[in-house]
Amino acid sequence: MVVLTALDLEYAAVRERLTDRRRHDHPAGTVFEVGRLPDGSGRIALGFTGEGNTGAAVVADRAIAMFSPRAVFLVGVAGALRDDIGLGDVVVATKVYAYHGGSAQPDGFRSRPRSWEIPHHLDQLARHVYHTGGWATGFPAPPRVHFRPIAAGEVVLNSRTDPLYRHLRETYGDAVAIEMEGAGVAQAAHLNDATPVLVVRGISDRTDGAKAAADDAGWQPRAARHAAAFALAVAAEVGRTTTGSSAVPVSHGLPMSGGLFVGRSTHLTWLDEVLLTDSDRPKVAVLTGMAGVGKTALALTWAHRAAAQFPDGVLHVAARGFGPDPPLTAKDILARFLRALGRERAAERGSVDERSALLRTTLSGRRMLVVVDNAASIEQVRPLLPGTPECAVLITSRNRLGGLAVRHGARILDVDRLSTDQAEKLLSATIGARAAADPDHVTRLAARCAGLPLALRIAAEMVTSRPTHDLAALVTDLTDTTDPVEALDTGDDPHSAVRTVFSWSYTALAPATATAFRRLGLHPGNAFGLPAAAALLDTPHRDTRATLRALTTAHLLIESGPNRWEIHDLLRAYARDLAALTDPEADRSAAVHRMFDVYLHTADAAGRILLPYRVRFPLDGTAPPAPGFTDRRAALRWFDLEHTNLVDIGRIPDPDLDRRRWLLAFTLRDYFFLSKYWDGWIDSHRLALVGCRRLGDRTAEAITRNNLGRALLESGRAQEGELQYTRARHLFEDVDDEPGIADCLINLASLLRHRGEYTAALADQRTAFAVYERHGLPRRAAIALRSIARTEAAQGRLDEAATHATEALDRFVNLDLDMDIAQTLNTLAGIHQSAGDIAAAEKAAHNALDYATRAGSDHERARALHRLGTAAATDGRTDLARRHLTDALDILRRLGAVAADAVATDLADLNGDGC
Repeated sequence: MVVLTALDLEYAAVRERLTDRRRHDHPAGTVFEVGRLPDGSGRIALGFTGEGNTGAAVVADRAIAMFSPRAVFLVGVAGALRDDIGLGDVVVATKVYAYHGGSAQPDGFRSRPRSWEIPHHLDQLARHVYHTGGWATGFPAPPRVHFRPIAAGEVVLNSRTDPLYRHLRETYGDAVAIEMEGAGVAQAAHLNDATPVLVVRGISDRTDGAKAAADDAGWQPRAARHAAAFALAVAAEVGRTTTGSSAVPVSHGLPMSGGLFVGRSTHLTWLDEVLLTDSDRPKVAVLTGMAGVGKTALALTWAHRAAAQFPDGVLHVAARGFGPDPPLTAKDILARFLRALGRERAAERGSVDERSALLRTTLSGRRMLVVVDNAASIEQVRPLLPGTPECAVLITSRNRLGGLAVRHGARILDVDRLSTDQAEKLLSATIGARAAADPDHVTRLAARCAGLPLALRIAAEMVTSRPTHDLAALVTDLTDTTDPVEALDTGDDPHSAVRTVFSWSYTALAPATATAFRRLGLHPGNAFGLPAAAALLDTPHRDTRATLRALTTAHLLIESGPNRWEIHDLLRAYARDLAALTDPEADRSAAVHRMFDVYLHTADAAGRILLPYRVRFPLDGTAPPAPGFTDRRAALRWFDLEHTNLVDIGRIPDPDLDRRRWLLAFTLRDYFFLSKYWDGWIDSHRLALVGCRRLGDRTAEAITRNNLGRALLESGRAQEGELQYTRARHLFEDVDDEPGIADCLINLASLLRHRGEYTAALADQRTAFAVYERHGLPRRAAIALRSIARTEAAQGRLDEAATHATEALDRFVNLDLDMDIAQTLNTLAGIHQSAGDIAAAEKAAHNALDYATRAGSDHERARALHRLGTAAATDGRTDLARRHLTDALDILRRLGAVAADAVATDLADLNGDGC
């Protein structure tokens, strides 16, 4: 669990109740202490946020990313808003009201109540602690406990004649206490997969003008101790209810080990010695051997057994080193690992070296296991090495990767085929009594499988699936077969045994199931969901699920999750070869087209949830059943799961898919714009361009180039982005698309502004604004006004800039677009600050922060924090400025944003480190 506090005395009240405390540093510099509750029921990570919702949100975000807690507790003191709440009482917040939230209106900002409710299970545990009463042991008298709402804002309230007090009573009449951090922590937890939050406050004053007297009477430390005692008692209950009998840590995608495992005891002992021995040497092990020899099974079996030795988790990737598709690049794998570690947006930014450095920084101080299965080369693996003895790395590869031993101290183990004795044991353990009754035919079958575990498992399944057949006759039928599919095998090496055994399993399938197996080989990746499979098979979901389960029973698929399956790369290559040998081209093409349609239409449905205001185009193909996305989170989850497949289907070299290809890239822009996964954004659009040029569709090419320019520009490749914008503009001119030309003018004008070419920038922006007004495009017209304001501000024409920015804000308010409101408020904040109106700048920035949080935009949150930091620095509030700038820099570095450099410079100047 994580416990956060805002004041030194609150921190001390929690800290004194923890044992075995150890320091853990977040890469951004935040220091946590991790200790244990006295009864040993759980670990507590204790953090200090400082006062205010903004700092609390940032520290909460870091704590959740670093510790993946079961719950977050915000613990400390608060002021009472009602007379029936006494000094020293404990308030458990059933709701947290963010009373500084509001909505922009032409005549100002009006209150828009926002609240977060206590999770049901935490509410029940807290009430259990209250009813049992043991938490208050040691206090002279048990403090009273109230389960009531509280209000959280940005100011200290010390008078009931203050207008704020009246506002709170009128708007949040059931709130009984006021504090300054609860809304920030609750929002951060909400944005981090809805991590459960409990706010516990001890009452230290009555907000009645007598705060100083209450402080003098010692109520602050007493109230803090009361809150700490109650909160940690609830944390102990959380620990007891969630740990149970298993101490296995959260695993980041470690697959199941795959059933019966025979032999390899010396290999497992070797892995223990290499990867678990406590020493400062590198802990890197490489399992090498031929395909099908059991490297993956050995690695996963050991990883599951050793997982408890790695309390911070396991990272796993199937690197696709050998198979029908290109291997994952080191950049791809680094992005996946960084996302799993909570560095989602920074995962797609920077070179391989930069991502590798970020991975090492993120893993610093953690004890984790990294499993890289089916690696292709040293170049693919080297950037993934943590560089710390606390972490262990386990690699499987058909190549020896000897350079890792020379340069990085890796230990290499050759994994050979099973011995005859081990192969017979594996078959006998799977087949059962019939094997014991006929050992000679078991030996014959084992020999035919060449000691390869993959072949042995499939052969054993062939036997067990026919329980009434005589083993001798069955083995003879299998081993003497001359089925035509064996024409796929070449040479005398043991790999031919794998394909031969595949043929036994394949030819035993019912005709419809065999067709389904071949169709699945056409999927672009090893992992897929039920809708894509149903499209390939052209069967209803219920029938498809039954077919997939039959293939799973035959060991030709693995069920990896709810309605998710995986296929071994050898099997997928085999299925694809069979499809090419067996099925007419027209049937294969139709299956691929149906699959593409499912992905395209589902991505479009998810994109409409994420960015409902965006222009859409009619889609080709047949729409699949409605995916039923209920909210943004569901849409994002689907994209997170499928975005690799979505990019990979764009690589299918079928010209008939070209229109779908660019429409898919256009739709993927919704997700990539929010997630900032630059690589996927750029790759999908470059693939789409090939199709657009083949089609001769200049409008599609122009749209695709314009979106590609945005990806290149945002990822720091401005020159390449400008080239794409310019080409897009020429294409829009060729087809006489005025709004398209205007879009390019706006984008190019931003580059002109950054180069100081203000007159040219304004000319393009005004032209674009007129086009948008003439064509009735209100959102784009407001964007043009905001762009004009930014250029005028850069010129020093601040009054005109403020006028245009305010007009843009009014238009966005009327359209109810939170993201655009946040961007425009940040622009206004900069204009006010340049004009010397610090109060107006801070007001706009605070409101920008609120809207950015609601819109889920970390980038705009960072812009607002940057503005708040520089505004505070202007009038000498150095500590506040440093806190805001540090928080902004942390967000921007996590995003991998170009703007991080400017914030770092401002922070260095504040600290006296500038040139």
